[in-house]
Amino acid sequence: MGSVWSVGLVNCHISDKNNMDRLLSGQFDEIGHLRVVETWFRGEEGKARRDGILQNTNFVWVGKDREGRRGGIGFLVRKGVKLRIPKGGRAEGLLWIEVEDGKGKIFLGLVYLAPGSFPKVREVNEEVWDELTQDITFFKGQGRVCILGDWNCRIGEQESRIASEEEEREVVFKRKSQDRKVNKAGKELINFMNDHELIILNGILEEALLTSIQVGGGSVIDYIISDQNFYRQIKNCRTWEEEYTIVSDHRLLTIEVEGRLEEKISERKAKREEKEGGRRGWRRVNIDIENFQQICDGEWRRWCEEYREGEKHGSEKVWQTWLDTHNRVAEEGIGRYKRKKIKDWVKGEWDQGIFEAVREKNRLRREMGRVRGEERQKVVGEYRKWRQVVRQITVAKGN
Repeated sequence: MGSVWSVGLVNCHISDKNNMDRLLSGQFDEIGHLRVVETWFRGEEGKARRDGILQNTNFVWVGKDREGRRGGIGFLVRKGVKLRIPKGGRAEGLLWIEVEDGKGKIFLGLVYLAPGSFPKVREVNEEVWDELTQDITFFKGQGRVCILGDWNCRIGEQESRIASEEEEREVVFKRKSQDRKVNKAGKELINFMNDHELIILNGILEEALLTSIQVGGGSVIDYIISDQNFYRQIKNCRTWEEEYTIVSDHRLLTIEVEGRLEEKISERKAKREEKEGGRRGWRRVNIDIENFQQICDGEWRRWCEEYREGEKHGSEKVWQTWLDTHNRVAEEGIGRYKRKKIKDWVKGEWDQGIFEAVREKNRLRREMGRVRGEERQKVVGEYRKWRQVVRQITVAKGN
């Protein structure tokens, strides 16, 4: 088998030093990242304690606090992995990072949905759902998507259903689980992910074990979810029950992914510059010294003629023209390496057009499963049209 990296999810309070020590121990070396939902680091004192714990480890922390509440969400990422935060999120229960492998970008999302039905809880969770809708649509147009989280809902053995990329039909992923109960929130989760053509991995490759162990009984409420392209790379989905992995009332959930994550930009750049002598700024090449001397003589002669001895000029202007002349000489005589153009990322809010297009595409997709014959052919035609509209908008947003 080729290279494999792992990513995991566990909900625990890592402000407890014993929990943190366990998560960072050598026994967890086979897990490339750990997703930690509850952080419980508060204020500057909490951050200082967290940084002190991580100082002599192989991990860094990327996270966010939940305003007005204890705790937050975040990623423990192994040092040396190339990553970036692709967007600043509004919802406090949602966080994204971007990593890369040999096939391109992977967007890893972390979600926490609060339990309960109080108005404030519903409002906070709705913010997560709204932002998640936008992010999934955009990130699927840029790469592969995987979402991990504590969703606080039960989906039982409901199936994941997505549209085939090769033909206009649904692909059904049957599920087997120790938890067969389905609640209202679970139905909403499965419908949402089916509408966005994402696969809930628990229970597909092997039976889904309980992820939350409580006095009143266990349940499956922690899920890892992926799009179809990322699903093809997943070799294993596992819920850990070993004693050394138990750090809270939630169990560790991991997947193994085919491939190798890219290294940090700084490390790769250092190796490249050591080999090639550097690729930033002025070119490192042998130059025609006579030609360079002629350029220098000509440019500096013009500068001296403009600022003759005895005439008064402002110091700022003299300095700026001197610097411009110096750079012009270097540009003509030596030249610079061309800097790779970096595309702008998403800035600001998404417009109403993408919402309407996605909503209509999802409606038609559900309709495809309910109708037959000529009526279905008409629905398929409309679905194809709106799917193309969504793709066009997504591509336009990325350019």
